[in-house]
Amino acid sequence: MKNTITILLLALLPIIGCGQSDSKKLTNAEVEKVIERLSSRLIRSYVYQDKAERMVRQIQQQFESNQYDGLTSPQLAESLTKDLHSVVLDKHLAIAHSSKPSKRAELGYPSRAEVESKLGFERVEVLEGNIGFIDLIGLVPLNNQVSNRIAEVFEQLKDVDALIIDLRKNGGGSAATVGLVSSYFFDRPPFVINSVYNRQSNQTSDFRTTDKVNNKLPNTPIYLLISELTFSAAEEFCYNLQQLKRATIVGEPSRGGAHPTSSFSLPNGLNAYIPNGRAINPISKTNWEGVGVVPDIKIDAELALDKAIELIIQSK
Repeated sequence: MKNTITILLLALLPIIGCGQSDSKKLTNAEVEKVIERLSSRLIRSYVYQDKAERMVRQIQQQFESNQYDGLTSPQLAESLTKDLHSVVLDKHLAIAHSSKPSKRAELGYPSRAEVESKLGFERVEVLEGNIGFIDLIGLVPLNNQVSNRIAEVFEQLKDVDALIIDLRKNGGGSAATVGLVSSYFFDRPPFVINSVYNRQSNQTSDFRTTDKVNNKLPNTPIYLLISELTFSAAEEFCYNLQQLKRATIVGEPSRGGAHPTSSFSLPNGLNAYIPNGRAINPISKTNWEGVGVVPDIKIDAELALDKAIELIIQSK
């Protein structure tokens, strides 16, 4: 399956499978095929080969000690995910079954359909005190419609004295969209804002800003609201601007997922989500994997908006 350089939250991906009954217990031979296919994919694709080898040893040992005996496909998916995470706690890494509903609601995110229908923008308005406010619930992959909507947003907010972007329920999306939105905050030639290394191709792709946008806000104070739900490309957006000292981050540390992910079909209605790359910030030379984005102003996420408004008023 073609790899993607879009940084994605697992819950944003469609769960695919063969429709097998989720109550049927798998035979030993069926489980073995799953283990073989998953092991091959991990060795071939996972971003760190040494960690892939350790994960493969773990699930093979579990299989050989009969830990997967008598499981249904959904149960096997849960067990495999747990065992993989016991070696590497990579929040983009998971095994899922076609019968399982999306985890978005369970985790507290807006539905995928809602994010797409709104092109990622839940709310855009000018608050009292001429403070721009964007409730950005997703970074929808770029197309003409998305680009036009982003342009409309910044046309609406072109005269604000400060801007608050709420990413507290943003589960990620497209690195290219991160680059386009970020372009509105700099009055300089295009530059690399983030890079992504892909292990399979052994190549690094650069994501840049663009100077082909209007209504830029290069001198406007930017405040980004985050929470423990802020994930993946939403974290990249915050991390990039924080490293560039272009925004103040307010709220709680984010989830900590910096690995682009591809999905692969496995036998018995299972699907593997395997990170195959890593983000590389041009300033820090690293990323936010496992630790999340650390806020400049730490406060309960529910209080982050009020705190950002307070900071803006105090700075005037």
